[in-house]
Amino acid sequence: MAQRTWLVRPDHQVSSVDGGVIAAVSQESLLKAVMDGAIVLDRCGGHLAVSLDRTQTGVPGERVTTGAMVTWKDRTDARPAPEQDSPSVLAVAAEPSAPVERSPAPAEQNGAVPVGVSASGEEVDESDVPPELRG
Repeated sequence: MAQRTWLVRPDHQVSSVDGGVIAAVSQESLLKAVMDGAIVLDRCGGHLAVSLDRTQTGVPGERVTTGAMVTWKDRTDARPAPEQDSPSVLAVAAEPSAPVERSPAPAEQNGAVPVGVSASGEEVDESDVPPELRG
């Protein structure tokens, strides 16, 4: 059971009719936050909710978005739970790993090096090499 929420904060200002300034959320910021939610939906499924705070600008019938809350849930009855701390990715990546041994192909056992493989055994990507320079 999981629920994640993120806040979209004002990132620009809109002038009101009375000469004041309103801190508002741009369409780009709102779209980015909703797209982040759509990506989570695509990868994990679940439900997405977007709640907006809006205020009047002084022009009749006009309002601007002053904040948004995007919430993803893995199911409709999910409850918020604190995110768990995990070991640092950098610390795990810094640990030396054992070299991966690969068994030689039959052609390599005779001393031949297959096409697309360097003499050190690493695969070589030749897609960027012009045809006339390929070996």
